[in-house]
Amino acid sequence: MMTTPLSDALGPRARRRALIASVVSGVVLLVFIVIALRRFADNDQFDADKWRPLTDTGTIRFLLGGLANTLKAAAVSMVLATLLGAILALGRLAPNVIVRNAAGAYVELFRGAPLLLMMFFSAMQGVYVAALYRYATEGEAVSGFDRSTLASAFVEKRN
Repeated sequence: MMTTPLSDALGPRARRRALIASVVSGVVLLVFIVIALRRFADNDQFDADKWRPLTDTGTIRFLLGGLANTLKAAAVSMVLATLLGAILALGRLAPNVIVRNAAGAYVELFRGAPLLLMMFFSAMQGVYVAALYRYATEGEAVSGFDRSTLASAFVEKRN
């Protein structure tokens, strides 16, 4: 009998329970998929007219351009993340206490912060930049985190 490195092999009762749980989960998932497909069909979501814009060459070209840009961004991100990770790993092994502690603090800061929070702060930087740009070009003050003021950075000024 084969064992996995993460756990011991299942006994006969555990194998039976795992099989039952897998079958029940599969049936439940299949029921949800059938319900979703029926609701789509009831609301005419599978009509050819609703899918026709996706067959337009301009739309296909636009989507493929977006896919290409996404793959480029992913490739650049992988390279930069690998380089940053190697530099931080070497920094944590450095004999200099300041370098070692700075690299350790950086790693622990980003390890402890949830990914969703990082995505939120990254997205909000664009709002702050837009608000500062409006202040620099039009001289209008941006007051703190007022949602309407930050949103107004994206709205044309009307006289």
